[in-house]
Formats: sequence, C-alpha cells, structure tokens
Amino acid sequence: EKYGLAVGDQAIAEQIVPCNECELCVSGDYNLCNPWNGHARSPHNIYGFRTMCHGAMATFMKYVHNSRIHKVPHEIPAEHAVYLEPLSCGIHAANKADIQLSDVVVVSGCGAVGLGALCAAKQKSPKYLIALDVDDERLAVAKKCGAGECWNPSKMDVVKAVMEITNFYGAHKYIEATGAPQSVKQGLEMLRRKGCFVEYSVFKDEEVPVNMTKISDEKEINLKGGHLGPHCYPTAIRMLQNGLVPVQDIVTHCYPMSEFMKGFCTVDRSIVPPAGFTPDKFSIKV
Repeated sequence: EKYGLAVGDQAIAEQIVPCNECELCVSGDYNLCNPWNGHARSPHNIYGFRTMCHGAMATFMKYVHNSRIHKVPHEIPAEHAVYLEPLSCGIHAANKADIQLSDVVVVSGCGAVGLGALCAAKQKSPKYLIALDVDDERLAVAKKCGAGECWNPSKMDVVKAVMEITNFYGAHKYIEATGAPQSVKQGLEMLRRKGCFVEYSVFKDEEVPVNMTKISDEKEINLKGGHLGPHCYPTAIRMLQNGLVPVQDIVTHCYPMSEFMKGFCTVDRSIVPPAGFTPDKFSIKV
C-alpha cells in the first residue's frame, strides 16, 4: 500500500536502504545516509554490500524495512528494467553538472553509468555533447545515446580537440565515469576556468595524484562528487517508457540464473571460473 503496489506488479528498490533519521536523510540527501549504530556513525546499508540487504542474485528478493521502492510499468521488460539503477546514477551525474544550453559537456567513460549520463545530458540540450572512451564499440552506443562527438583518447589528443572547438577556452562540464586516474588528469586539463568537474567513479587505487593548483589558483574549478541516484528513479522509469534510452544496445545479454558465471565472464574476459566449478555449488538460495 505504501508504494501503490499490488500482487503481480513489477517493482524495483533503490540500491540504498537509508535510516531516514540522520541529518542527511532528513535534509533529503538520503543517498549519503550516515546512521548512528550506538557507538559511531556507520556506513549505510546497500543491497548486495551489507549483510542486512542481500543482493539480487536469486530467484526472489526480499525488500527490507526502509527500502525505497518504485513501481515499474509492465511495458518495460524486466531485462530492460535492470538498467534503471545505473541510469538513475547517470541522471544524478548530469543533474550535478547543472548543464546549460550553451555548455560544452564531456562525458568520460561509456559504461553503464556514463551512457546513462549521456542520455540525461542529451535531454538538457547542451551546445556540444562529447563522449570519450578507449573502446570503439562503446562509443558506437554513446552515439545512439545522443553524443554529437565520440572520441577515443587512445587514438587522438582529446584535450587538444576540445580546446579547438571551444576557441581554446575549454569544456564547461566534465563528467568522469571511468575510475581511471588518467581520465581525471585529462578532465582537469580540458576544463575551462570556472568549469565543473563531476566525479562519478569508484577507483581501484585509493589515491589519484592531481595538480590541485589547477583546481584552485589556475582555474577555480567547481569539483563535485556523486553517489547513487537519489530522487532520480521516477525520471529513469519515464525515460525508458518514452524511448529516450537505447537500452536494447546497453543490456546486450540475458542469462538464466544457472549461467551466472557465463554472464560474469562475458562482461570481464579476465574472469576464470574456479576449478571444479558447477553452478549448483555456487548458486545463492534465499
């Protein structure tokens, strides 16, 4: 009743399960929930990352108390609805960038979140929308997401290219969605003075060396972070309903639960199944 759901409806829960009591939740920033555990401020619960909230690698899923649940229209197939979470993150990234009609916007990284950011940025009609990735196949999908220019940094000087189309001022907005240190350096180089840098990645290395002077004294860059997709699920659902996302080109494979390892290996060819692997030994039952 709380979410207007009935038996048989499709539904999706946001990845975070906020406490709804801390200062951040009360102010509306529930994606940054910082609950009190009786001794200190602790990390918030996230589906698949905390013992309280099991992930979705199961036939059925239990939504715990405080879950933020959204009804998904049946016209959106389940295999497309799985893209709602990364799409909501991309929408949040584009919103954080505060894109204007005259802006030159660069999205670095055309994975699930980066492609979502491109789709959302396209709806804001910037002057230029540029996608960067070292994978040409991903750049082809980025073109379908609305990118006007799709450049491969491994094949050309993308900083020089941005400078040339902006009369050497640089880009207004840079959304970093690769998690690669080189992309951070690249973004700081191609941004104009008073440009906006939105960081929306998780890095393998905890520390990324950057020239802080470029952020402060040289350019006075507005640096923003992004986490999850707060308040963005309704928009993500509407974008899928209205055909504003080429989701059929983003969700490319669909495997049964018994072939989950095949799915992992398809996404990352470096993954090797454990010796003696059989699906029944590793399947998760709820």
